[in-house]
Amino acid sequence: MYAGLPLYRTVRNAESLLKGRAFDALENDIPLDADADRVPAAILDRTKARGLTLLRERIRTAVDRPLLSLLIEEGHRLIQSGDTELGRDSVDNPRARAYTNYRLAVEYLDDVETITAQIDQPS
Repeated sequence: MYAGLPLYRTVRNAESLLKGRAFDALENDIPLDADADRVPAAILDRTKARGLTLLRERIRTAVDRPLLSLLIEEGHRLIQSGDTELGRDSVDNPRARAYTNYRLAVEYLDDVETITAQIDQPS
C-alpha cells in the first residue's frame, strides 16, 4: 500500500478533497447574518449526535483499514472543535461556530468511506 511521503501526501490530498466537499455542501446552509448565533440547542445537539454516530460507524469499519483510520481522525477533530467553540465566550457567535464544525464533521464523515474506497482501488 502506501508508506512514508506517499502515504502522507495521499492522506493530505484526501483530507483536502473531503473538506472541500464538506464546505461545498454547507455553502448555503450556514446563516451569515447578525442573528447567526441563534442556532437552537436542539439543532446543535442533533447535528453533533449525527456526527458522533457517523464517527462510531466509521471507527467500526476502519478495522484493518489504516487509510480510513487516518482519515476519520479529522472528522473527530472537527467534532472536538465544535465542542471547544461552545466553551469559548471570548469569540463572536460560538454556537454558530460550533454548528459549522459539527456540520463539517457530518459531511466529512459521510463521504470518507467513498473517498477511501476510490483510493484503495488498484489502478
